Amino acid sequence: MTTKSKRWHILLAVILTFSVCLTGYRIYQDGKAREAKRIDMIGAVDPETLVASKKPITKLQIGVTYIAYSKSEWGNYVWEYFKLLPGFRILDVADRAHFPRSYYYERASDGEIYPKALTVYEGNYEKRGKNYFSTSGVAARLIFGIKENVKKGARGDYSYKQREWGYAGAFEFKNGRYRTNTVRLDGYPGDLYKAKVQLPNSLDEYVS
Repeated sequence: MTTKSKRWHILLAVILTFSVCLTGYRIYQDGKAREAKRIDMIGAVDPETLVASKKPITKLQIGVTYIAYSKSEWGNYVWEYFKLLPGFRILDVADRAHFPRSYYYERASDGEIYPKALTVYEGNYEKRGKNYFSTSGVAARLIFGIKENVKKGARGDYSYKQREWGYAGAFEFKNGRYRTNTVRLDGYPGDLYKAKVQLPNSLDEYVS
């Protein structure tokens, strides 16, 4: 073998070694990225999986649990459960405890100390025409650590309980279907669907 041939063989070996190392590094990095994504999604829930039917809600029924959700500015879901109860009462659960962890770390960097939270409201409502408006009530807020998996039964701490609460919003009848809105009907409406799960009949039952 000539000196020139040896040089080409050495160069080829170097190139092959570099390619193998580069491929191995990429596989390693891809594995780390997949693991990071898996950890990020621990405890996360896609509310579309909680919807029993995507049929438009044209009539609200007492005792039925509904869910409303929309995408937030952070690209994650924000959603709430609702249940109309006998005696013109309503139970409302605002779920902020099932987003990817990255959402909470982003909020924590802005000073939010306990970003994972479930806020439960129990109050009264009145009907005006086809619209339903919540009025006075009480609320409790449960907070969780960023790494806690609420789906696995983590027990939150009270931020407050039985605080007087003015209202939780409204159900607006618009274009032949119901949607959520503010009591002034001037906020950001959320589509309303029938939920797979059933809420209990009171705030105390829920937080217990």
